[in-house]
Amino acid sequence: MENQDCEVSHQSGCSRMLHSMICAVCVSPVLTLAMVAMLGWNERRDVCGMRAIVQGTDAVQEVGCESASAGNGELIIFSCDLKTEGLTPFTYPGSDFSFSNYIGPGISVTAEMLQCVENSGSVTKKDSLGGGTTTVTT
Repeated sequence: MENQDCEVSHQSGCSRMLHSMICAVCVSPVLTLAMVAMLGWNERRDVCGMRAIVQGTDAVQEVGCESASAGNGELIIFSCDLKTEGLTPFTYPGSDFSFSNYIGPGISVTAEMLQCVENSGSVTKKDSLGGGTTTVTT
């Protein structure tokens, strides 16, 4: 009983080694550059996040419990006790969380952040000697 649909292929050790070397020479630099770019993106994101936290810590204004507009549009922090007495339970009827009867304050947050914005401008001047140009970027 011979199987007529069987396909046999052979690859020598030299061929396998050559394919491995080609992969190492061609693929590994691309992979390394992609990983370095991802690392740079992640570091920038982390530095910008920490810069925003530090700036927010320095700029925060403490206000009482009277009015949310007491800070005149600035970053504020409320300094008051939150009490659950007298609050009605918040339920989620018709959802997977219908078993939950949360009692507590509700908070709505709108956050805007403009951090790590880089502005640059350049001026190009023609050199008096040689016909070249000089570009100054600030």
